[in-house]
Amino acid sequence: MTRLQRLPAVVEMFRSVAPAGLTIQQAADRIGVPYNTITQLVSRAVRGATRDVRLYKTRCGHSVLYFAYQADAEAFDIKAYHAAQFVTNGEKRSPLQTRIYRFLAECPKGADAEAILTHISQESGKRVEHVRTVVSEMVKYGRIVGIGPNNWKRYFAAEKVPDEAGRAVVAAEIEAYRKASKDAYRERENARKRMKNAAKRDAMPKRAKPAVKIKSQEPRRNGFMLAPKVPRPSVMLSPAAVRMLKKQAPDVPATIPDHVKVQVCPGYRGDIRYLPQTDRVIGGFATMGIGRYLEPTQEAA
Repeated sequence: MTRLQRLPAVVEMFRSVAPAGLTIQQAADRIGVPYNTITQLVSRAVRGATRDVRLYKTRCGHSVLYFAYQADAEAFDIKAYHAAQFVTNGEKRSPLQTRIYRFLAECPKGADAEAILTHISQESGKRVEHVRTVVSEMVKYGRIVGIGPNNWKRYFAAEKVPDEAGRAVVAAEIEAYRKASKDAYRERENARKRMKNAAKRDAMPKRAKPAVKIKSQEPRRNGFMLAPKVPRPSVMLSPAAVRMLKKQAPDVPATIPDHVKVQVCPGYRGDIRYLPQTDRVIGGFATMGIGRYLEPTQEAA
C-alpha cells in the first residue's frame, strides 16, 4: 500500500477521536506507522491535496494539534493546552523557561521584570538579554501572565494568576509603587541639580560688592545731571597769545638809552579818501576814488 492510499485511513482515525485533536506522535502510535510517514500524510491533508480528505491544525509555540473538522480546531484552547504541556514536559524541552516558571510559582504576589532577570541570570549564569527574550516568549505563549502597565508589569505563573479582585489589588499596589518611584526619582534629580548649581557658583570668581551710591545734590533736568556753570572770560585769547603772555618779561619801567634819539611820528590826519574835494575834478565822478564825492560848484549851479 502506498502512502497516498493510507491517507483516508489516517483522516478516518482523526475523525474517530473528534472533537479532540491529536499530535503527530499520538497519530503515529495509534495507526502504527513510522513518524516520518504520518508527518507527510498529515501535511498533505492539511494542504488539501485531495478534495474529500482534509485536516486542520492549530498551534501555540511548539505545541501543534490536528483536527478532523475546522470548527473543532477553532474552538480548542491551544494556549491552555500549551501551558499544561509546558508544566508536564517543560524541563526537558526548555530548562530556562522551567526555572522562570518555578520562580514565579513560588511568588504568590508575583514578581516584576527586574526581579526575574536578576534572580534567573544569577542562578543560571545566562545573560540578562537572553533571559528577557525567554520571558517575552513565555508571555506570548501564555505560560506566564503580566498584570499592569508597560515597564511596571508584575508577572505570575499561568496557574497562579489572581482573580478579578486580586488583579485590582495588584493594580493598586503597582500604582502606589509607581508613584513612590517617580517621587524618589524627582527628588534625586532635584538634589543633583542643586549640587550642580552650587558647584557652578563656587567656581565663579568672587565679585566685589558695589559701593553705596550717595544721591547727588546736583541739579538735574529730565533725569540727567546738569554741567556746573563755569564763568567765561570776557576776552578769549588764542593759544598763541596765551603762550606769548607766559613768555612776557616782568612788568618793569622802560629805560631809554642816552644815544637813542626819540622820534615823534606825525599824528593821524584822517583818510585822504574821505577828505572833501577842494580842487577841480577832471573827468567827472568816474575818475574819483572810493569814498570821494563830487561837490557842486558855482559853475555847475
